[in-house]
Amino acid sequence: MRAAIFIDGGYLLKQLQDAELEPDYRRLAEYLLAPLRRQTTLDLMRCYFYYCPPWMSDKPTESELRRMAAHERFVAEIESNGRWQVRLGKLERRRDGDKDVFAQKRVDVQLSVDLVHHAAAGHIQHRSEE
Repeated sequence: MRAAIFIDGGYLLKQLQDAELEPDYRRLAEYLLAPLRRQTTLDLMRCYFYYCPPWMSDKPTESELRRMAAHERFVAEIESNGRWQVRLGKLERRRDGDKDVFAQKRVDVQLSVDLVHHAAAGHIQHRSEE
């Protein structure tokens, strides 16, 4: 049977940051599949990582350009792990009083649409042996 993993990257990275842990993307997919593999044989089709690039103004500052370059290296690192694919949403900037607030947009919807698409197309399966 085939499996896919769908990860909200912003959430995962925040949890890892709060726990002061560095992610090991090479081992993460295997770690997440291990409990299921005790019950059935699974082949990883793909691991999808949903994330947003950093905010860029119309005339990017040096800081924004550095963050974008770091983001591009980050995406390349994740996608170098074989069956991983980064799916990008959009970062929205809002004003809250006198400060900027950034929020991910389209990530949850994109994740949901991909999950339903792959399941409906038969690319991924789940079987229960109750």
